[in-house]
Amino acid sequence: MLKINWGKDKVGFINAFVLIGIVAVTLIATIALIVLGFLAGDWSRYILALKFVLGGAYILCTIAVLTRIGVYRSGVVKRKAQEEKDRLSREQGEQEIKEGSA
Repeated sequence: MLKINWGKDKVGFINAFVLIGIVAVTLIATIALIVLGFLAGDWSRYILALKFVLGGAYILCTIAVLTRIGVYRSGVVKRKAQEEKDRLSREQGEQEIKEGSA
């Protein structure tokens, strides 16, 4: 089983802040548009802007999460390759020791 050191996971830490920032900006913009819609009394002018804000946030969050998954996956592949390389070198060393003692 792979062990992940969350203290060294800088990409995940930065990604969390990016996602929090996207959600915070989206929340503020959505509230501002809702308030403007209430004050103006005409929702038709603000619905399109609200759709753009929410759609943009959805796309940005999806990009951030997929980027994080890609970075995590590449790290897992590197670690597995290194573990396999270490295992093969250990087995080769053990084989050389057996041949040398025989």
